[in-house]
Amino acid sequence: MKFKLKDIADITMGQSPKGKSYNNKKDGKAFLQGRKTFGRMYPTIDTWTTEPKKIAKSGSVLMSVRAPVGDINIANDEICIGRGLCSINAKNGNNKYLYYLLLNNKANIIRKSSGTVFDSINKEQLEETILNVHKDKEQSKIVSVLNTIDEKIELNTQTNNNLFNLIKNMYFKMQEDMTEFKNIKLKDIANISSGKRPKNKGVEYNIPLIGASGIMSYTEEYNSDNDILVIGRVGTLGVVQRYFEKIWLSDNTLTIKTVYSNVLENYLKYVDYQSLNRGSTQPLITQTDISNLDIKFNEKEFNKFEDEVIKLRKKIELNNKQNKILEQLRDTLLPKLMNGEIDLIKIEV
Repeated sequence: MKFKLKDIADITMGQSPKGKSYNNKKDGKAFLQGRKTFGRMYPTIDTWTTEPKKIAKSGSVLMSVRAPVGDINIANDEICIGRGLCSINAKNGNNKYLYYLLLNNKANIIRKSSGTVFDSINKEQLEETILNVHKDKEQSKIVSVLNTIDEKIELNTQTNNNLFNLIKNMYFKMQEDMTEFKNIKLKDIANISSGKRPKNKGVEYNIPLIGASGIMSYTEEYNSDNDILVIGRVGTLGVVQRYFEKIWLSDNTLTIKTVYSNVLENYLKYVDYQSLNRGSTQPLITQTDISNLDIKFNEKEFNKFEDEVIKLRKKIELNNKQNKILEQLRDTLLPKLMNGEIDLIKIEV
């Protein structure tokens, strides 16, 4: 049956908090401003505020309402939401179904957005969105299928987070125990270069186009197909990425190739990029500045660290590959379950 969103759910628009916000400091209420932590079913939190204004309860559906509109997530804890988000709660309590329902109608929601400077959508536009809603029993069956997949994705993600933390601790221990070393420049153990602008880009292609903070589009060719570290050259600074597959590295990235990928992946996460910023209108760092970064080097300890971490890193990549397969399966099943292509009668809860 068709319903307006306001008939089946309550919407709370976010509001920027009055108090100060902190990065990497759990002081106050967890705070999400917009889509930065989207991309998986549950967000990670890296900002806190002391005077929250609007609160989303744990389990609430979260949606970005500006620049861009329509990214959807679920709050895994009670959090403060800023102006870039709204929280939505199903009147029948089945927020997981509401999450999948909105995910399946993302394109319709995006079409409702408007704006001169950036796209946005207001509460009234959301409330008037018409959705084809299943009966409660059918909702439970749909959730049972899709949530099983998402829970496996989440488990893999949490496993990877734990492995990354283990690797981080191993890195700091190596640094602490390394009493003998020589001071060298990063360029002495790595090849640093800039990415390039692709000939074409768009959703019709399948090679990820990598920007300063992640995949920014897709293109038809690749300029890297093996282990490489990536940081932002212009725009976003401080995001350390690592890729093993075919990608195109854009001209707003710097790329680092080295036999010490695991060491440098951790080293680069703790560089003070703001002190290297040369930009006036937007952040900018140069290839020369990164090449001349100082690093403590001990060949024996670096090789030992690489040998110890390689198995953990392979496990992370296997989990990432499995997640991509699971995401493709979920994205294939989602419209079929929602649109009646799969017989829900045959699904047991």
